Amino acid sequence: MKYCLFPCLILLVMPLRANMASPIEEGTKSTTAFVGTHVRIVHETLHIRPDSYFETAIFRIEYQIEAQQSGVQIPLLFYAVDYQDSFSVAVDGIPIHLQDVPARYEEMQGLLLRTYEGLFTVTDSMSKKTVPHTVLHGMLVDIRDLKFFETDMAAGPHQITVTYRARRWTDNSDWISRHSFRYLLAPAQYWQDFGGLTVWLDGSDCPTALSTNLGAGYATAPGQDTSWHFDYLPSDILEIQYAPALPPAARAAIWVGPEVWGVCTGILLALMHLGGRFWMRERFPVWLHRAAVILIPFLVLLGYVSSFTLIDYLIGDAASGRHGYVFLVFIFYPLLVPAYALLIWIGDWLIRQHARADFS
Repeated sequence: MKYCLFPCLILLVMPLRANMASPIEEGTKSTTAFVGTHVRIVHETLHIRPDSYFETAIFRIEYQIEAQQSGVQIPLLFYAVDYQDSFSVAVDGIPIHLQDVPARYEEMQGLLLRTYEGLFTVTDSMSKKTVPHTVLHGMLVDIRDLKFFETDMAAGPHQITVTYRARRWTDNSDWISRHSFRYLLAPAQYWQDFGGLTVWLDGSDCPTALSTNLGAGYATAPGQDTSWHFDYLPSDILEIQYAPALPPAARAAIWVGPEVWGVCTGILLALMHLGGRFWMRERFPVWLHRAAVILIPFLVLLGYVSSFTLIDYLIGDAASGRHGYVFLVFIFYPLLVPAYALLIWIGDWLIRQHARADFS
């Protein structure tokens, strides 16, 4: 029974580790292009170059397109919000002036409806006007955030280049803050045909290795750049990921975890308590026993809570520091004291019975 108490306690307090606020710090949200009615994307090339601190990354997306008719039209629509610096578009090397989305949404609604079912309207709390939105893989998109432009294009091949600096995403849901850049590829599956995708990950400014969510073979060594070509859509969302290397002590501390630390602390202190009562029974005063019954459960809880700070210290700057309201574990202290007193009494009784059997 003694060995069951502490694991049960830990199972009770583990839900307290969750924070109320989201552990995700959102960065730039961006997607591949929405295609106009009379445009075919032949190929998409995605260049991503993170900076040396992996805080921002330059995204340069090149679209080789084929216009199927001449005239003024909306060839592509882009979506990107919360980026750093300007968002620029060039057609055949000529910069294009981006416009506000016009008051009438028929053109954009048509493109999005062909891409995603479920276009709906919500009321903007500021203007009190109803504006169209759509959901892209769980992400609510305001049509007014679309990058809109019109251009006079001749039928035939063209190149459209999009450039912006993206902010990173940070996931603090674990011991380590994990950073990434994200790019939604899913709209490409609704193009007239998928002509191919090249992902060029330039890690020349990064002193550490970069990985992706595409698998173990899709990563870069420190300070190097790598490219991959796909004739299929490799994932709905592309993530470029960075997780800092940890010293061995930090890895060991994470592997052990606060729960094991609390259990081991409790067992060690309980054994010391029982040993004192057995070997110094005549000289072990009642007040010291009672003080131990009150103090040891508190020290176990304190050790459990303090282990979070210790592990964060061993991790260093990469520690997320988000562990929830672990101090609330002390609400179980009034329950732990009588339970511990009972276990000590049982343990002491078993030791005495064993000693009498050996003596006889």
